[in-house]
Amino acid sequence: MKAQIVNRFVCEGIIDAIHGGGTTLPYVFVTEKEILFRIHEGILVAERTTKQKLFKREKCDLTGITLMRPSTVVGEIQVPDCVVNEIEAYLEQKERAESETLFFWKKHKKLKK
Repeated sequence: MKAQIVNRFVCEGIIDAIHGGGTTLPYVFVTEKEILFRIHEGILVAERTTKQKLFKREKCDLTGITLMRPSTVVGEIQVPDCVVNEIEAYLEQKERAESETLFFWKKHKKLKK
């Protein structure tokens, strides 16, 4: 499946971003499926995102400071369909787990603070 290699700006948090921290990391963006992924320290990092969101400059509502720089395309790559299918399955399972866990958490009064 055709994909783009994009450099994405990431930072530890808002304080890091405000004070000029952060770094640019390579990700793979499968445009047809709107999936962005990379491997970080042997662990899959993946999310669903749109092209508009990925290449948009984001500002802090409070300060107006640009926190997220837009991603830039640095190349193209072919990703095997089986890899894309596995990432899609992973994201679907993750979304189900988050939904079920949230339902469980809200249901039990002992977990609320």
